[in-house]
Amino acid sequence: MGQRDTKKRMLRISQTRKSLPRIASICTLASCCSFAVSHLPPAATFITSSRRFVHRRPSQKQGQHYLESIYPFGLAPTQRHGRLGLTQMSQSLSSHSEAEPKSMMEEDDDSDSNSTSTVVGDYYFDEQHFTAFETAIEEIVSKRNVMRDFRKNEQDLTMVKAHLLEKRRKLPQWAIHQFLPPSSNISNGDSEDSSVVVPYTTKQKLRERCEMFLDETGLTPQQHKLATVLLAHLADHCAKNSSPGPLHIAWEKVLEAGLTPLSRTLSTYMYVLGLEGDDNNNDDPLERDIVAEVAMFHDALYEPTEKTITLLVKSMVAKGDAVGAEALLDGIADGPLGQLRHRTTSPILNLYCEKGEIDSALRLYHRMRTTSRVKMDAATYADFIAAVAANGYFRSDSNCIVGAEDLGYSCACGPELLDALITEMAEDVLDISEESARILHNGFALGFHESGLPTIPNSSTMTPMTTLCNNTTLVANRVIIDKTTAKCPATSTTLRLIVLEQSQRIHVHDTLLEMAREKSIEYTAKLASKGRSTKDNAQKAQQATQIIKEFSEWLDAREGRPYTAIVDGANVAYFGWGKVNVHQLIHMVDALEKQGEYP
Repeated sequence: MGQRDTKKRMLRISQTRKSLPRIASICTLASCCSFAVSHLPPAATFITSSRRFVHRRPSQKQGQHYLESIYPFGLAPTQRHGRLGLTQMSQSLSSHSEAEPKSMMEEDDDSDSNSTSTVVGDYYFDEQHFTAFETAIEEIVSKRNVMRDFRKNEQDLTMVKAHLLEKRRKLPQWAIHQFLPPSSNISNGDSEDSSVVVPYTTKQKLRERCEMFLDETGLTPQQHKLATVLLAHLADHCAKNSSPGPLHIAWEKVLEAGLTPLSRTLSTYMYVLGLEGDDNNNDDPLERDIVAEVAMFHDALYEPTEKTITLLVKSMVAKGDAVGAEALLDGIADGPLGQLRHRTTSPILNLYCEKGEIDSALRLYHRMRTTSRVKMDAATYADFIAAVAANGYFRSDSNCIVGAEDLGYSCACGPELLDALITEMAEDVLDISEESARILHNGFALGFHESGLPTIPNSSTMTPMTTLCNNTTLVANRVIIDKTTAKCPATSTTLRLIVLEQSQRIHVHDTLLEMAREKSIEYTAKLASKGRSTKDNAQKAQQATQIIKEFSEWLDAREGRPYTAIVDGANVAYFGWGKVNVHQLIHMVDALEKQGEYP
């Protein structure tokens, strides 16, 4: 039995975030509505419209500033993801107190009263989760496919089941960082000697923990392996039933017994535990992040995946560590997952904006826009521009954003910067939601507080403007666009109509057909890599192309009112439930019809 760790542990409390609203809407604006910002001294106008009209203004040059490159923790951007990510996350999830180390006598004196570790014999499970775990285990062992895995081993199954359903802890608790290699032994890449010896690996720590568990319980190595198999069946069971509760207990059992689940089993754990999503609504930085623990555990044993990286980034963002999350992405820059993606970068950008760190936000925003794999959406643009506005950087008397000129912006503050950002937004966005319009409005209201513009708590109370404003009025509101003149009633600006030329339409059509073929080939290749037999890959790819081509021809040939929206029924019905929910699909169609769409 290992020595109990008596040192105090604490989590670093993240910096309190400023409250900027976040996007929670997928609705589009009504077909004739737009958003206008006007009459900033000197005047600047921003209008985006679901009618495909966009007005742009030129920018002017201003002073030069320098970008401060940040590589925290002394790590070069070529650092391998696994080492950097696991070290950074383990420190974030379970860091030691920064107090001076105590003597052995002092540690022993404090061990009974102040130790945060769970001791042997404790009831260490949430009762509700354990009841769900117990019920699930009973259901699983009665299934035929499970019994096949335990054929000729029914006695072993009885022993394994008994130990899994034991509520009392058999060994002192090990936190996730105790299974990971120590950060002090990780090279930063500057040394010519690449043969850095790590005292232990995660697999070695798991073997050590396994031996401790077998010595304590009397189980055999074969029974220990069968416990891993049974918990893999549990993960599949929870995935089919969208039930995360039992996996909270299963994860504790994995760590206590030193089990080594397969990569796909850990992926299932992450998927099911991720179903809890925002249901907990717990912003306590001391709250344990089990999904992030599973992601770290996975990356310590297997190759990192986009899923694990996303989870680790979100966990660090939840704890207020934007710099650490961005450093994690820098650490995988040279790997196969090194290209930035929207799902990994947008949470970091939002955190920079919430904390008012606009210098860092602009730098990351520019990285996102200039990375091909990052697809910028309206919500991201609206959040970022609103944060810049709220911090006063669009005012004529504003301080300049550090590093803006190094990123290619001729002006680092004022209305000219607004014009530059809006021009970039207009390249990617054709319309914005009502919620995004509200966020933009509130950003300008906070940044130009002397204007008397009130903040709006709910997008439903945002009334579109219909009258012309004067040169001394700050306008940041929705407007009604005249369909015949395409003029903004607040600024009298004529919007530019954006249409696809015939050559562009043909290009989009042909690209979709080619994408169908390529995605089909990628899918069958992925099945083959998992050992699943695939035949006639080329024929299946051609079939996928033919199906979408026939669908395109049907759309062209059908008579009647043209469709304005296409709903991916299977994904909409499945999203967030883990199973098909027809009512959710119906609600989506109803919402589109209420907005004037014809799905």
